[in-house]
Amino acid sequence: MSGTESEITILGLHVLKEEDVANRSIFRNIIGITMTLIMSFLLMLYFTIVLEVLLYKDALVAFLKNSVWSHMSHLFLYISIIISVPVILRGFIKVLIEDRKIGIKRELTSYSSGGALLTFSEAFYAAFFLSMITIFIFPLKDVAVSGDYNTILALCYLAILIAPMLEESIFRFALLLLPIYLKDRFFKKRSIRLKRVLINGKRNLDFEDIIIVIISSLLFGLAHLTSWSWSKVPQAFLLGIFLAYIALRGGIFSSIIFHWAWNSFALALYVLIILGVPFYIVLFMIMLLMLPALGLGIVAIIVLMVRIIRGKEL
Repeated sequence: MSGTESEITILGLHVLKEEDVANRSIFRNIIGITMTLIMSFLLMLYFTIVLEVLLYKDALVAFLKNSVWSHMSHLFLYISIIISVPVILRGFIKVLIEDRKIGIKRELTSYSSGGALLTFSEAFYAAFFLSMITIFIFPLKDVAVSGDYNTILALCYLAILIAPMLEESIFRFALLLLPIYLKDRFFKKRSIRLKRVLINGKRNLDFEDIIIVIISSLLFGLAHLTSWSWSKVPQAFLLGIFLAYIALRGGIFSSIIFHWAWNSFALALYVLIILGVPFYIVLFMIMLLMLPALGLGIVAIIVLMVRIIRGKEL
């Protein structure tokens, strides 16, 4: 093996640059593979719920009319189902293939995070581990969910699909990306386009951006008081920080997918139970998904701390 001008050559065959070798990581490869498996499982679970919702659409409409969504019509319900599917898939494809900073493709090839402090998968696992710690410190009070099968299914549908899109539109677009764009465009006099911020996020964050992130995340946490107790606020605030980071690094589609994956992952076992899946399969899913996610979350936190110590920019 010989090296010239920071390039590695084996038997006269150019392989790759030396810095690329230094930037490769088995850990990134592992989290890329596991995140792909989790996403595939969540997509299958999502389509199963959609099919169930379509089969029981009358009960779903009745549930919506008796809830805070009472102003919705049948037409809006069906339009939301039709539109949301390609949006979810579009966001997933963007994260998996297109995004050069936090995308899962970079992890599957085990290359570096493209300048980002955390990749999509690293942020997801870190948020999951820290969320478990937060729940341990601030135990969540049981939230009673009453009703028949269709009502509970409708609630899961709203939490997994409608809630992420609606909440990201409010807390990450209207209260985060839009204020940052207006600040940079009109107060900082920077040449920047809203579409670019919305789709790609922002690369370099300043002090005002951090303040906006904290405020939007705090409002996101407080918004959960409408259906949860105060013990939910710290966990939601923490999740809001990670969602804000993903939105600023990968755009609004990335944060929607992160939120969708988070809610789906949190409700996955519950949904499997109400769908009648045998308990041993549910237990197997815990061993296959939950425990590895906690372990990878610990590693992701360590990696994050090392990068911060080394002075890596947000």
